Amino acid sequence: MRTCRIAVLLTFIFLIVASPVYADRGLVIDAVNLNGFSVNTISVKPGSRIFGTLLISTSSSSFFRTHTGVWLPSWDKRQESMKVFLNSVGGSDQTNVDIDIAAPSAPGTYYLLFCFDRKRASEMFNEITLRTDETIFSNGRAIKVIVAPNAVEPPKPNTRDRALELLIDGANGSGNAGYGSENESWWKIQTAGTSFALGEGLLITLNGMNAAADLDVEVQDANGRRLGWSENEGSKLESSVVRVKPGEIIYVRVFGFKQGEVSGYTISTKKINISKSIVDPSNGKALRIGNGYKAVGRAGEGIAGSAWYSIAFSNEGSLKVEIRGTQTDKDIDLWIYDDLGNIRSVSREDGSGLERVSLDRVESGVYYIRVGAYKRIDESDFNIEVQAIGALSFGTQNKTISNSGVDSGQRCPVAFEVAKDSSFEGYIKVSNEASFLIEVFTGWGEIGKFNSIRVIAPDSTILWNVASKGRGWEAERVATRGSGMYLISISYDSEGTHKGRIDLNGLSDLNIYPVKKNELQLGSGGQGLDAVERETLQKLYELFDSRGAGISSEEAEILKRTEELLMKY
Repeated sequence: MRTCRIAVLLTFIFLIVASPVYADRGLVIDAVNLNGFSVNTISVKPGSRIFGTLLISTSSSSFFRTHTGVWLPSWDKRQESMKVFLNSVGGSDQTNVDIDIAAPSAPGTYYLLFCFDRKRASEMFNEITLRTDETIFSNGRAIKVIVAPNAVEPPKPNTRDRALELLIDGANGSGNAGYGSENESWWKIQTAGTSFALGEGLLITLNGMNAAADLDVEVQDANGRRLGWSENEGSKLESSVVRVKPGEIIYVRVFGFKQGEVSGYTISTKKINISKSIVDPSNGKALRIGNGYKAVGRAGEGIAGSAWYSIAFSNEGSLKVEIRGTQTDKDIDLWIYDDLGNIRSVSREDGSGLERVSLDRVESGVYYIRVGAYKRIDESDFNIEVQAIGALSFGTQNKTISNSGVDSGQRCPVAFEVAKDSSFEGYIKVSNEASFLIEVFTGWGEIGKFNSIRVIAPDSTILWNVASKGRGWEAERVATRGSGMYLISISYDSEGTHKGRIDLNGLSDLNIYPVKKNELQLGSGGQGLDAVERETLQKLYELFDSRGAGISSEEAEILKRTEELLMKY
């Protein structure tokens, strides 16, 4: 008897292991973009073109077996008319399925049928024709096509007035966008009825369906002012985090970057903790400034070669920036970023005569001013003026660097060492020399990559600003701006500790002099908080505590991150 029971048990186990496991037939149409429709029922005129893209998810618990995804027009049920959109070995996939087919010439109701199963392509025709068209549609695996002479395409949401509703933390929207105003796609997000905790904002995410097309995203407030921006290469993923207020309406514009490019896409928005999205677009290169700042800077090519400035607002305010190039034959441009990585405004006039940007409304946070050369041959000096109403005062308006500490210099070459989120700072003494050569030996590869190497004149003008690329050393012939103590600053914000050395040529004094703690009025360089910075934190604390309910965890996080930001610079 025991032997029989064992035999039955073994047979049962064998059946479980050896029996074929058929595919789940898991197919979901995630997004529709056909002839301007974003739902699974479309209407077209007889014989017209049906075109666009569908986003389809497939899944199966059966692995390492042939799986096939196909689609078939119900008005042409022949094996040779069936299209294969996926070959896989099981698991989960998400596929963009391009559709371009002529509608039937006779009015009526038809379908685009979809099927996914653990079968070869040659076996799928029987599988997709086993059920009625209506059954496949009711299971969510078909697009209904209504052919009628009076069919009208839906109005394109290509203006703010026609913007479609996008719900916060709701279902994805889908659409189609391309180059030119007539091909833009607009969405409307209403924050009324949505509760935002302190420090919360919105994350807007777009996924393109055509990898060859390049879609970009702009977020605007109700008055058309830019709040967010995303211009990644291609259209696979664009995202923007923005600050919002309860009860306001914001708009999202989706558009193509190049002429002739069109793509379908899905879009969504959800609440997000702003503090986790704070970034420094300058990668630590920005010089902190205040309202009324005036100086001379030098603009180089690209993110690394640009001159960067940062300015902080504790409440709403306004920001105006003007730059004037010193060489009319050069071309320099001007950008303003927020601390969420959005480009809030840009000026790209030809030449360098005048570039001007203005933000009538800025929310609390840190804003970054970037001045860059259009091409490498356009590298040149510029004059900058900043008006920042409501900005925090960091004591950086036209401040000069101290001449103290000159009695304990170290003769070059001088070795330095920087750890994560710290910087090396020292003074270079200039007498009457017109220029000098500075060489910073960094090392090769990853160990030689520093976020910024800067030389700053006594009048706060940034004379050299470069991010080392790990090619052994960086060197620059620096044109001086009169006698005085020039600051050399080297910063690093990755893991571990990096070392290097500094060498000088062309000066009567070849020493590097130390910077005393809290001596600079341009920030403490990661060496502590100065009096103004401590006062700023104290005022922010008092603001949070003014309601008498104590400091919340979100407010404590904001204070912590603000302190870390001030410590870094």
